[in-house]
Amino acid sequence: QEEFRDLLEVLKPENGIAVLANGKKVNMYHTWLHIAFRLALETGSRAEEVVTLKFNNIFEIMKGVLAFKIINLKVWRIETGGDQSQIEKYVKYIPITASLLKLLEDCEYKKHIGTDKFIIPYPVNLKTSNVQDIISRSFSHFIKQVTKRKIEYKDLRKTYITHITMALGDKAEMFTGHSDKGVIQRNYLADSFIAGGLHKLKIYDDCA
Repeated sequence: QEEFRDLLEVLKPENGIAVLANGKKVNMYHTWLHIAFRLALETGSRAEEVVTLKFNNIFEIMKGVLAFKIINLKVWRIETGGDQSQIEKYVKYIPITASLLKLLEDCEYKKHIGTDKFIIPYPVNLKTSNVQDIISRSFSHFIKQVTKRKIEYKDLRKTYITHITMALGDKAEMFTGHSDKGVIQRNYLADSFIAGGLHKLKIYDDCA
């Protein structure tokens, strides 16, 4: 909690200057990075998924139980070689926990719900592959300013999986993208969400 809070606090233009191997100075700061880092932590998603999450991916499993419904691209590619005819078999759900809902509200969730607007408000002229690269490199740059521990961008996903597993036990597989159980029934998702108290779960608690 403290390290992540400190990370968000150092996200300022004046802290973004980095010197490349060729001596060129670049600024790693972008106004939307705080949302990108929070979204990565709150969803446990891989970089490609984080940068392509949209408001119209939000799905109501049942009244009061929300989740992102996306395609598990990594598993789909590995198992089918990118066969478009099978893509709908690789649905993945990301539970909207209390802290993720807070982030979405900060991003004007009610205003944008149902639209194809990306959650991370990066410039529309940027390719998603470039955004992934920016997020990863910027995370490496800024995290070094708050801790001497070796923390990498992928550790945000590991942290998320730890929290979800503590809440759900073995059932966490259906939300972490590691499940091979095929199509999961909606009521099973909802029951697990409620039983695990995910509507109260805070991956990052900015009030702690």
